Amino acid sequence: MARPATRVVEIRRNEAVLERILLDAQTDLLLARDQFDAQGNAVRTLAFESVQVGTPTAPPAEPRSPSQHAPRAVAPERLASLAAAPGTLADGYERMGIYRTGAVQHVLYSDGLYELSVFEQQGRLRQADVPPAGEPVAVRGASGWRYAWAGGQVVVWSAGGKVFTAVTDAPADQVLAAVRSLPNPSGRRLSLLGKVRRACQALMEPLS
Repeated sequence: MARPATRVVEIRRNEAVLERILLDAQTDLLLARDQFDAQGNAVRTLAFESVQVGTPTAPPAEPRSPSQHAPRAVAPERLASLAAAPGTLADGYERMGIYRTGAVQHVLYSDGLYELSVFEQQGRLRQADVPPAGEPVAVRGASGWRYAWAGGQVVVWSAGGKVFTAVTDAPADQVLAAVRSLPNPSGRRLSLLGKVRRACQALMEPLS
C-alpha cells in the first residue's frame, strides 16, 4: 500500500526545533508529531497507524437531561486574590481565562503555541493517592509527581491545603518552569521553620 503524500512543518524557538509535525498533503490531517527537548532529543512521539476519511457514523443521541457540570467563566475581579490566578507565568504563559466547576477552579494559560490548564481544589495529596508510575518533582518546595501521556504532560502537587493539577501539551521542562513560577497558595514566603516542617512532612508521608 502506497504511503500518502505528506508535508513536514517544524515549530522553532530561537532556531531550536520544538516540534516536527507530519501532515497529509491533501487533507492537512495530522499524521505524526515529534516533540524535542532543549538538547534536540525526541522526548515524545505521537503517530496514527491508520486514518480513514469518509462518511462519519451517526452521532450519539442527546442525553435526556442536559448536563449541569459545564464550567462557568469567572471574572478576575471576583476572585478574593489574584495570587490564585496570576496573569503571567514563566516561559511566556499568559492567562486566557478563569473558570469554575463546583469547588474546582480552572485557570487557562497559553504561550501562543501551547496551552496550560491549572486546576485547583481543596484537599491534601499523598504519594499513596497518585499512580505509582509518576516521576517525583518539586514545585515551590512541595512534593509533586509528573506523568507523560500521548496527549502531553500532567503535574500534580499539594500545597497550602490545596491540590493542584497542571495539564498541557507543552514539553516537560516548560510545564515545570511554568508551575514553579506560581505563587505560594498562602501568598507569602515560608519561614525557615515552615520549610523545615514541610520537608519533614514530605519525608513522613510515604511512611503513613
